[in-house]
Amino acid sequence: MEKGKNSGMDGKLVRPQPRNKIARFFRDLKGRLSLWRYNSGFSRFGLKGKHPLRLIASPDNPWMGSMKKGADYVDGQFTHAGFQVDVDAQDLWVESEVGPEAFYGWSQSFCWLADLDMMADKPRARARAEGLMRQWLNYYGEWNARSWRQDLIGDRILYWILHAPLILASDDQVYRSKVLNSLARQARHLDRSVMRGPDGLPRIRALIGLILSGMLLPFNDNRYDRGMKLLLNALGRLVMADGGFKSRSVIDVMAAAKLLITLKSIIVLQNRDLPAWLQQVLDRMVPYLKAQCHGDGGFAQFQGAFEADAEGLEKVYLMAEAKGKPIDNASLSGFQRMQANKSLVIVDVGPPPPFNLSDKGTLAPLAMEFSDGRDRLVVNTGGNRPGWSTGPAQQHALCRTAPYHSTIFMDEKSPGQIDSQNRIKGGGETTWFERQANEHGLWLSAAFEGHVDGQKIRQERRLFLSAGGEDLRGEDSLSQIMEGTFARFKKAQPRAIAVRFHLHPKVTASLTREGKAIILRSPSGRGWLFRAKGGEIQLAEGRYYNKEMKTQRSNLIILVAAEGSTEAKFNWSFKRLDTRD
Repeated sequence: MEKGKNSGMDGKLVRPQPRNKIARFFRDLKGRLSLWRYNSGFSRFGLKGKHPLRLIASPDNPWMGSMKKGADYVDGQFTHAGFQVDVDAQDLWVESEVGPEAFYGWSQSFCWLADLDMMADKPRARARAEGLMRQWLNYYGEWNARSWRQDLIGDRILYWILHAPLILASDDQVYRSKVLNSLARQARHLDRSVMRGPDGLPRIRALIGLILSGMLLPFNDNRYDRGMKLLLNALGRLVMADGGFKSRSVIDVMAAAKLLITLKSIIVLQNRDLPAWLQQVLDRMVPYLKAQCHGDGGFAQFQGAFEADAEGLEKVYLMAEAKGKPIDNASLSGFQRMQANKSLVIVDVGPPPPFNLSDKGTLAPLAMEFSDGRDRLVVNTGGNRPGWSTGPAQQHALCRTAPYHSTIFMDEKSPGQIDSQNRIKGGGETTWFERQANEHGLWLSAAFEGHVDGQKIRQERRLFLSAGGEDLRGEDSLSQIMEGTFARFKKAQPRAIAVRFHLHPKVTASLTREGKAIILRSPSGRGWLFRAKGGEIQLAEGRYYNKEMKTQRSNLIILVAAEGSTEAKFNWSFKRLDTRD
C-alpha cells in the first residue's frame, strides 16, 4: 500500500529540565520569607483598609449547581473526594483539616455554594450557608498559610460574590460587616501576593478573584486593570497556540474556560469594554476541548481526565461563542486525533508535563484510546485522583503509570517517578511524531525516549486508520539504548515487555477457539476482530475507574513478548466484522 504524503505535521517535544538546586533553594527561601512576612503583625496591619458596606453587584453564576448535592448539604451531608462530614454532628472545618487534600481545597473554595443555591427552600439553604460562614470567619478570619493560599482566595472571592444573596441575607449587620470586611482583606492580600502562588490553573483562579474584587468591591485600588494585565501574561505563558495547556491536562483547560466565560459575562454586565484577547483565548480553547472528546461527548482519559469530566461541555461551547472544528494536530500540547467515518483514535504523543505543572500528569508515553461512534472500545483506566481518600495514595500513583494505559511498557514500570507532592520527577524526555494521509487513510508514527530505572529506552508506535474507519493497524516496539563511555561494549538485559489494551467495561470480549484472536462486541452490537503477532495474546480481567473512583470490571488484552527478550516488536489490528455503517 502506498504511504501517504507528509502533511507538514512533523513534531518534536522535549520535557524541560526542572530548576537546578541553587535556583530551587532561592525560590524556597523566598517562599519561607514571604510566609514569615505574611504571619507578622506588620503584614496583618497592611490588610487593614476601608470597610465596604455592600457589593457593587452580585451577578448570577452562569454554571448551575446540583440540586441533589444541595439537598444533601441542607441535610448536613458534605461529601467530596470520597470523604464525608456530617455538619450536624461534626465541625466541617475541623474535619477538613484532617481529611484528604482534595476535600480541604473543595471546602475552602466555597464552590459548594452553587449547589446549595439550587434549593427551592431558600431559608434552609441560607441558614446552612450562614452557619458555615460564621464558623469559617471564626477559624480563618486572620491570615492562614493553608486556607489563605492564593488560588483558594480567588475561588472564595468568586463564589462569595456570585452567591452573596445566600450568605448575606442575614439581618445581623455585624455578621454582614464581617463577611464584607473579610472579602476586602483577602482581596488586599491577594493583590500583593497573587504572583507568589502556585503556577498554572491555580494562578488563573487567583487572578480571576483579583479581577472580580476590582470590579465588584468598593475601594478596589485599580485591581481590575492590574489583574487583567497579569491574566493576559499568565494565559500567554500557559495556553499554547493549539489551545492546550502546558500542564497537558484537558480538565485544566475546561476549568479555565469556565472561569474566562464567567469573567466575560460579568464584564459585559458591568458595561466594560471586553478585551479582544479574552475571546481569542476562548477561540483557541474550544477546538482543543472538542478534540479531546469521543463520540459519546466525554473526554478521553489522558493526563488525569475522566470521561465524565466533560459534563457541561455543550454549555461551554455555547457560552464561549467560539466556533471551530476539533483540532486534529495538537502538536504543541502533544495529542493527535485520527478520525475516519465513525472510528476515532486519540494518541498522547507528548512527554510528561513540566515538573511544576505535573501534579495530574501521567507516565504513559504514546498511550491511545479508540472509539467506534458513541462506543468506546480501547481506553485508559482512569483512577488518577491525587488527594482523594477513596483508595490508597499508592493506587492513585499506580494509575498514572504505563501499565494502566493502553501502551507498551517494560518490567511493569514507567519512565519516571512521582514524588510526595504528586509531581513527576526528571526531565529531558523526548517525543517525535509524524502524521501523513492519502486516499487510503491516515498514518501516525510516534517515538519516545526516556529512562526506566536508569536504563534508557526507546518506544515506537505506528498506526494506520483506513479511510472507511473499518481497519486500525498498529506496530508497537520497545528497545534498550546503551549509554556511557563504554556503551558499545554493553549488552541489553532481558526484560519483560508487554502491550496492554484496556477495554471499556461495556465492551464484551472472547478468545477464539484457537486462541489467536479476540472478538469484541460494542454496546451498539458492532463486532471487531483483534489479531496480533510478535507475542502471546492474553485476555485478562482489568479494572476501570469512573469519576467518583468506583471500580468497574473490564476486559484487558495483553500482548506478551517471549521470555528473555531484550527488545520487542508487536503488530496488531482491529478490524470491523460488519463493514456496514
